[in-house]
Amino acid sequence: MKSIAGFFTQVKRPLIIVSTIPHSAKEPVVDFLTTLNAPVYLEGVSGLREHPLLQCMRITHLKNIWDLSVDGIFRIGGVPTHRIWRDLEKKEGELALCSFSHLPWPGLSWGAVIQDDYEKLFEESVHYPELWYREPPELKEMTIELFERFPKSEPALMRRISSSIPDMSLVYLGNSMPIREWDLAAVDENKDLDIYASRGMNGIDGQLSTFLGMAHPSNPSNWCILGDLTALYDLAAPWILQQVEPMQISIVVINNGGGMIFSRMSDRTCLQNNHGIGFEHFAKMWNIDYYRDEGLELNHDGVRLIEAVPCNRQTADFWEHYSRIDQLIKI
Repeated sequence: MKSIAGFFTQVKRPLIIVSTIPHSAKEPVVDFLTTLNAPVYLEGVSGLREHPLLQCMRITHLKNIWDLSVDGIFRIGGVPTHRIWRDLEKKEGELALCSFSHLPWPGLSWGAVIQDDYEKLFEESVHYPELWYREPPELKEMTIELFERFPKSEPALMRRISSSIPDMSLVYLGNSMPIREWDLAAVDENKDLDIYASRGMNGIDGQLSTFLGMAHPSNPSNWCILGDLTALYDLAAPWILQQVEPMQISIVVINNGGGMIFSRMSDRTCLQNNHGIGFEHFAKMWNIDYYRDEGLELNHDGVRLIEAVPCNRQTADFWEHYSRIDQLIKI
């Protein structure tokens, strides 16, 4: 695969996935996508998830994407965080795969990689006269209903967190569940956020330290959203705060009492690393202002830690209902 046009010449039902791209690439990528006219999954780290020109072709639900007879995947940017990329490892020979990125890494053992400047995207632009798949609007409506029905669930809590973040803020997501829940539940308001994430092979070590190294006083605010186990792996990170310039920092720890992501993968509760640890004294140790999740609605200067505690029962109910959402409408 030596060209973009060559890829799209051989596919009729492509799915586009946009992951991490440089700020300078946003405009050419939007131009390319609007001209292409194909369904696109926009990860939060792309910075384009809420872009108004892309909503008509945006897909939010990938669970049953293979039922749509997709014959090609075209990735733009870094290696995607969504599990669909890992699933592709077993689909060699079943569809075409091409990545266009500023990075050389394929993220898979197969598929073509075109490493070039994003301005080159539009030079080989292709246009599909009709959008071959448009996501049913009922899917979004039913998902919002689940946020309202289970307001204390983790996804609903993530939606509330995202609505509290000021425009043009830096947002750091770590690890797996915050990334997944952001992509699913964050509000669709176009806030021009600067979003970063770390997961998978990067592990959960040092993620709070990574965020504090990225935070900057020029941002309106700096937000870090972590799971509880991820936070526990980096309790020493705030030592650096006394040596950095004053700035607005909000560290949100979603404390569900363990690695609840594993509860949907195995019945072995030992894998969840259940605990009863709270984070109030962690904040006090580093002289950080502490709030429960009601602090999300408060204006605050300086550094604060918000411990957001979801209801595990409502979270389980949310995911159970969400897993059946594609059965209720024609995806």
